[in-house]
Amino acid sequence: MDYGGAPLFETQFHAATDRLGHAFLNDSRGPGVWIDLGLVAGAPTCTQDTALSVTESDPGHLFITLLAGDGVIHQARCTISTAGALTPTNIATACAPGFTPLPGTPV
Repeated sequence: MDYGGAPLFETQFHAATDRLGHAFLNDSRGPGVWIDLGLVAGAPTCTQDTALSVTESDPGHLFITLLAGDGVIHQARCTISTAGALTPTNIATACAPGFTPLPGTPV
């Protein structure tokens, strides 16, 4: 897929949690930078698990899914582009309006 510049499919996104329930995201275009997802509005305070996805039907967006300690799943739709990496300074804007609970959870 081409988003108006270098192919975005060369970019890798990674997500992780720590033992305190904080969730983090890494964009391979920012090596070594792990973004605290607590910077995004609506992020759960105690994250148990993470998932990331992109779809061909909604190009230019990264979906970040967090499983909160209470079993509620929260998801954010973030705009990604070839213009640059997601960073701690642009993550809140890229993922606006932020995380929202998915209907039908907790699981």
